Amino acid sequence: MFKTTVKLAGVTFPNRDGSSRQEALGEIFDDYWTEDLEDEVKLELRPEPDNPYDPNAVAVFVVEPEQLAGQVGYVPAESAASIGTAIKEGRLRKVSLGEMGCSRGNRVWAKVEIEMRSEKDSPEDFDESDFFEDEDGATYRVVG
Repeated sequence: MFKTTVKLAGVTFPNRDGSSRQEALGEIFDDYWTEDLEDEVKLELRPEPDNPYDPNAVAVFVVEPEQLAGQVGYVPAESAASIGTAIKEGRLRKVSLGEMGCSRGNRVWAKVEIEMRSEKDSPEDFDESDFFEDEDGATYRVVG
């Protein structure tokens, strides 16, 4: 398992539809982050292979709450290729809102926590309920 935290890039640019990434992030910051409700914000990563600036680009979208749905930024270029590959290979496990804050000029910034399986991990998802321990203390994985 591999976890990384990235600071969103492109948060000050407007979206193609004219909506403001800063407005959406500002509302999330005011209404969710400061109220300790960040778990209610659901994010989605979407690779953009046709992006004219970077074929490895990975856009970050808010999908819930619905009233704030839309793009809020990008995974930084230095991380986009590896994260995009993990998405394409089905290794993405979880994406969630990390830290948020305001910088000079009241620009809102955000960090996203990304959890994915490493290339060496089994492609199967499993958790603690998939294992049992016998009376000798040996641990086995339940198969099938």
